[in-house]
Amino acid sequence: MLNQELNPFQLQVKFLQYQFAVAHEAFNHQELDNQCLSILVEHSQDMISLASLNGDIIYLNPAGKALVGLDHDFTQRPLPAQDFFSPEDFLEVQTVLANLVQQKSIHRELWLQHFQTEERIPVACHAFCIPHPDTGEPIGFGSINRDNRPQRQTEAQLRQLLQEKELLLQEKERLLQEVHHRVKNNLQLITSLINLQRQTLSDPAATLALQTSQTRIQSLAMIHEHLDESDRFAQLNLAKYISELTHYLCHVATIDHILETRFDLEPVCLSADAATACGLVLHELIHNAIHHAFPDQTVGRLIIRLRLISQGNPAIQTCQILIQDDGVGLPPEINPLQSETLGFQLVTALLKKLRGTLEYDRPLKGFQIQFPIDP
Repeated sequence: MLNQELNPFQLQVKFLQYQFAVAHEAFNHQELDNQCLSILVEHSQDMISLASLNGDIIYLNPAGKALVGLDHDFTQRPLPAQDFFSPEDFLEVQTVLANLVQQKSIHRELWLQHFQTEERIPVACHAFCIPHPDTGEPIGFGSINRDNRPQRQTEAQLRQLLQEKELLLQEKERLLQEVHHRVKNNLQLITSLINLQRQTLSDPAATLALQTSQTRIQSLAMIHEHLDESDRFAQLNLAKYISELTHYLCHVATIDHILETRFDLEPVCLSADAATACGLVLHELIHNAIHHAFPDQTVGRLIIRLRLISQGNPAIQTCQILIQDDGVGLPPEINPLQSETLGFQLVTALLKKLRGTLEYDRPLKGFQIQFPIDP
């Protein structure tokens, strides 16, 4: 509270002293702000420049002088802007200056020229108008320029790494193609040897056993053939493989009935590891249907459906395959899921590897397998 004993003159003096103190504090703050700004500009790692409306450079911070190799006192004499550029590059600078008044601010890559070596230096330039504090009219130009050479060097190194990666991928694909080709040839050689051995046997059971082994090996050879011919050497087109495997098994089967095949196949791709296990499972189930589903029929029908199921989560997909026939089906007392035959032992072991399941639908007379597809 003011002292009540002060007269009006003393009150006025106190008020003036208070106003002076406020003004002095504000001046000190402004002076401190200006000092801070000056320190920031002087210590900036980017090139900071000021130019008059006619394009003369009137200030350049130490980082800018070091960037262009210049030792000059701008307080004594400004330098024309064209001194900082080659004649060709300055044409673009003139375009920037002409548009700067209307656009107020421009971001663009420009090319400076080193004063000593004449090296062209790419910079990311942010140029802007400096307005009059009262009228807002432009009184000059400012620019902040960052040396783009480190970024360009990093980009060049990245491009080189990407090119090397592409070459490595091409070499990997070539090697994978060669592996699949050789494995296919070796498996087909084994199939041919088994076929020669089979022709020397007179026992029907032994002949059938060798033929089954022969078709198993051929089903693997077909996988590698598909991988060899595919544009994606680590991926198998499952729909195409199912169709060709079924036609092959029908062709080599020694059966007395006519078999009609129907396919409802969605596009599904499997990795090479999953394709091998899935291919053998398909072989066993399709082979079983061809040879045992139609004992007393002259015509039979085999239907194979392939689906890709998301089950509410697109990132987790499940492959579902149904192998169905219109044959006699299995007797009620036989549970195929508990069968001890070699074929079903293979199916059980391979589905375990695929983290899959096998179900038998008696009304539909079909086997359904499901397994997750790794992303």
